[in-house]
Amino acid sequence: MKIYILGDSFADNLFKIEIDAITNGGKIDGPLSKYVNLLRNKNLPDPLHFGDYLELWGHEVINLGKRSCSNDSIYHQFTQIKEPFDRLIVNWTGLSRFD
Repeated sequence: MKIYILGDSFADNLFKIEIDAITNGGKIDGPLSKYVNLLRNKNLPDPLHFGDYLELWGHEVINLGKRSCSNDSIYHQFTQIKEPFDRLIVNWTGLSRFD
């Protein structure tokens, strides 16, 4: 099943971004980096985003979510889809956010 994820930072896979940064020697002083390092120091697995779980369950996931975006930006994420899909997950943001 092909699933698109649209939305703001709650839809964006911030765990993956932080894990990639830590792995590549990037910034490691933010709260997510501290959380990932805490888990690793306790020999626990890295945290997973809900999109990661969908992939583990065999779905094809295309995540277009971006942090700090408005509902207009989320609508424009929808216009980027040019192929058929089975499911769409949309996480709308607060009405007070503007581009």
